[in-house]
Amino acid sequence: METAPARVKASYTTGARSLASRAVTRLLGTRITPNALTATGVSLCLVAAVLVPFENRDKLLFYWLGAGIFVVGSVLDILDGALARAGGLTTPFGAFLDSTTDRVGEGFVLGAIALTYINYELIPNTLNGLPGKLGLQFQLTDLSFGIFGFLLVIMMIVRPGGLLPERRRRIEMTEGVGADEALVEVTHA
Repeated sequence: METAPARVKASYTTGARSLASRAVTRLLGTRITPNALTATGVSLCLVAAVLVPFENRDKLLFYWLGAGIFVVGSVLDILDGALARAGGLTTPFGAFLDSTTDRVGEGFVLGAIALTYINYELIPNTLNGLPGKLGLQFQLTDLSFGIFGFLLVIMMIVRPGGLLPERRRRIEMTEGVGADEALVEVTHA
């Protein structure tokens, strides 16, 4: 018996693929390339990341506008790979570029949301009085940029690849896409 979350996921996946298929059918007759969709999608995600910190000025305008722009960028992200596959334009480098730019756009938006929360909620409302309780004569809001930098370094260290790229990405960047396939054959031989 299928669970409710599995049914929702299956329904969402089927619906998204159907919409993407219709959109790609229309895009195939245009001069729009998968790379153009990728660049536009990641650019929109970066715009959304810039808008998120301004939510304290006008939540309805900036936060929700940023969310809407992020959704449009994410939809373009879905369409770029589908367009490449439908048009026979897939390459290993294109797949690598698409995957990498997807993570960059998502990372910027998630980072902006995390830093906005830390700056406008966590530090002023929760942690700001901590130094005074320890007998120190400053507030954490005075150190917000230092805290942000420290948190970004921590985020880079604890991400799956660590500070340095994982072995596969490092090989792709230095020797080219697909170079690690020869290493797999040597390793298994």
